[in-house]
Amino acid sequence: MSGPAADTFDLEKALKDCRVAARRGLEIAKGNLQEMSLAVDRASSHLSDCFEFLSAAKVSSPEVVKRLKSQMAELVKDLRGQRHLMSQDLAERGRRLDRFSISLFGRTMVGKSTLMEILTRGDGKSIGLGAQRTTRDVRVYHWQGLEVTDVPGVAAFEGQADEAIAFKAAAQADLILFLLSDDAPQPVEAECLAQVCRLGKPVLGICNVKAALSDEAELRLFFRNPDRLFNEKRIEGLLNQFYLFVDRHIPGLRQPFKVTHLLARYLADQPEYEKYRDNLLKASRFEVIEQSIINEVAGNGKFMRIKSFIDSSVYPMMNITDSLFEFSSQNVTSFKVLNNKRFQLIAEKKKFEKFGNSHLEKVIVKTMESLREEGWDFAEVHYDDPQAGQKWTELVASQDLSQKMEILQKQLFQRCQATLNEVTRELAAELKFVSVLASKSYISTESVFNFKRAWNWGAVIATIGAFALSSNPVGWVVGALAVVSGLVSLFLDDKSVKVDRAKKSLREQISDYIDKIEINIKKKLKKWLKDELLIGQFDELLKDFEAIEQSVANLAEAQRFLAWTLNNRQKILGRSLVKEALGQLGAVGVIERIIDVARIPGVAVILLVKPDFQVSPEILPGLAKLLGERVSLVIDTKKPLSVMAQVIGCDPGDLSLEDNGRVARVAVRDLNSATKARLKLAQQLTGAQILR
Repeated sequence: MSGPAADTFDLEKALKDCRVAARRGLEIAKGNLQEMSLAVDRASSHLSDCFEFLSAAKVSSPEVVKRLKSQMAELVKDLRGQRHLMSQDLAERGRRLDRFSISLFGRTMVGKSTLMEILTRGDGKSIGLGAQRTTRDVRVYHWQGLEVTDVPGVAAFEGQADEAIAFKAAAQADLILFLLSDDAPQPVEAECLAQVCRLGKPVLGICNVKAALSDEAELRLFFRNPDRLFNEKRIEGLLNQFYLFVDRHIPGLRQPFKVTHLLARYLADQPEYEKYRDNLLKASRFEVIEQSIINEVAGNGKFMRIKSFIDSSVYPMMNITDSLFEFSSQNVTSFKVLNNKRFQLIAEKKKFEKFGNSHLEKVIVKTMESLREEGWDFAEVHYDDPQAGQKWTELVASQDLSQKMEILQKQLFQRCQATLNEVTRELAAELKFVSVLASKSYISTESVFNFKRAWNWGAVIATIGAFALSSNPVGWVVGALAVVSGLVSLFLDDKSVKVDRAKKSLREQISDYIDKIEINIKKKLKKWLKDELLIGQFDELLKDFEAIEQSVANLAEAQRFLAWTLNNRQKILGRSLVKEALGQLGAVGVIERIIDVARIPGVAVILLVKPDFQVSPEILPGLAKLLGERVSLVIDTKKPLSVMAQVIGCDPGDLSLEDNGRVARVAVRDLNSATKARLKLAQQLTGAQILR
C-alpha cells in the first residue's frame, strides 16, 4: 500500500522539516495574536472613553444611553471573545505541533469511511453507514506518520451540527482531502469546498467513482472494462457541472481531482477477495491517490504547516475586519443622518421662535385690544362711579385672561411637540433605512427620543393668572382715587367739560393699566417661550442629538481604527506567507521588490510592485499553484485611486475619495462574489474603506 522506499524516506525527512517549520509558524501566529491583543485593548480603552463621554453628557433619554453603552459593551465583549477563541485555537495547535494533520472532507455517503478503512486496513464496519450519520465525532488515526481525521459528512439533512464539527476539524488541518462521488454533484458541496478554501487550506481533490461489486457477476462486469467508469469525458462533464456551482462562491476556482474507485481498493485487502487482489488494485487506481498525498506532504509540507498557522490568524481577523468596517460604515451613515437632523432641528427652532413670538404678539395684542374696547365702554358708564376700581377689577376678571393665555400656551406647546415629533419621525425612518445599529446593537428610535417630559401645567396657569390679576392693588387704589378726584372736580367746572375730563382721565388710567398688563404678559410669556420651549424642549433635544451623534461617531471611529489595525496585520501576515512561498520556490529575494501584499485566503493575492518590477516567468504561476490562489501584480503609481482601479478593474473616474482619503466610493453595478473579492483586496491594499 505504501509507495517506494525512496518516497517513504522523503516523507520521513519532510515530516521532520515540517516540525521545524511548524515552530516558525507558531511564533508568527503568537506574534500576531500579541499585536491583535494590543489593538483590542486600545479599542477597549477608546470605547471606555466613549462610555465616560456619554455618561457626562447627561442625555435626557436614558434608554438611548443604555442601548449605546450596550452596543459598545457588546463590541468589546465580542472582540475579546474572538481573541480568546484565537488563543484557544493557537494553544491547541501548539499541542499538536509535531503532527502533520490531514482531514477527510465531503458529503455523507461520498466514500470517506471507505477511504479511512483503506488507510487503516480496517474491517469495513463503518462502510455504508454514512446515511445514518454515524461519524458524529472527529475520529483520528495514523498513516505513514501522518495524522488523519475523519469528520462528519457535510450537507446531510439536519446536519448543521455535523458541519460545524467538520469545519472546526478542517480549520486545524494542514491538508484537506476533499471527496466527490461520480453521481450528480450538489451545490452545497461546492459551497463547502469554497468555505474550506477560504480557510486557506491546501486541497487534494478525490473523485470516487462507484460501481456495485457485491457478487461475481458485478466483479466480472467491472473487470471486463474498468476504464468505463474513468472515462475522461464523463468525469470532465461531471467536474464542469461542479465548477459551475463553485463559481457562485469563488469564480475561476478549478480544483483538480484525482479519480479512484475506493470500494475496489478496499476489497483488495479483504481475505475473501484475495484471488481478485491484483485486478482490484489495478482497477481502483488508488496508487495515484496514495502517491499524490505523499508527494504533497514531501514536496510542500513545510510550507503547508506555516500556511496553516498563518491562515489560522488571517481567517478570523478578516471576518472581524469585515464586520468592523460594515458596522463602522453604518454608524458613519447614522452619524451623518443625526448631524443633518440636528441642523434641521436648529432651523426648525429658529422658525418656531419666530412663529412663537409673532403668535404671542398677535394673540396678546388682539386680547388687549378687546379689553381696551371694554375699557372705553366702561369709562362711558363708570366715569363718575366711586366703585369704578372694584367694578373694573371684576370686569377684567370676567374676561378670564388666565384661561386665554393658558390656551395660547397649550397651542404653542402642541405645535412645538408636533415639530419635534416630525423631526424624530423622519429620523426614525432614515436610521431604520440605513440599519443603524443592527441586531443586538440596534437602537429603537422610539426609545431614543422621548418627548413625554414632565410638564407642570398648574404652575404655568398660576403664572398666567398672576399676569392678569397680579399684585396691582396699589394701581387700582390709585385708579380709584383718581376717580374720586374726578368726582370732586365735577362741582368746580362746567358739567359737560367735567364729564369729558373724567371720562378721558378714566380711559387714560385704564389704557395705561392695560399697557402695563400687555407688557407684563408679553415679557413673561416670551420668557416662558424661551425657557420652556426653546431651551426646555428644542435645546434639550439638540443636546441629546449632539451627545448621541458624538457617541455614534466615537463608536464608528473605534470600529474603523481597529479595522485598519487588523487590516494592516493581515497585510503583514500575507507578506510573511508570500515570503515563505517564494522561499519554497527558490526565489526568496523577490520579496524585497514587493512593496505590499493583499490577500484573501483561497481566493486571490495582489502584489503591489514598482513599475520596473521583473521576475522569472515561472515564479508567479508557481506562486499561484503553491498558494492555491490567483496571483496578480498591481503597479504602485503612488495614487490611491489608480491603485484601487487596477485591483477592482474599473476606471479611476468611477472612484472618489472622502474623509481625507480614509473612505472611497466606487460605482459598481453587479456586486457578485468576484467583485466583492476585488473590493476587499483593494480595501486591504490601500487601507481606505471602500463603499458603493
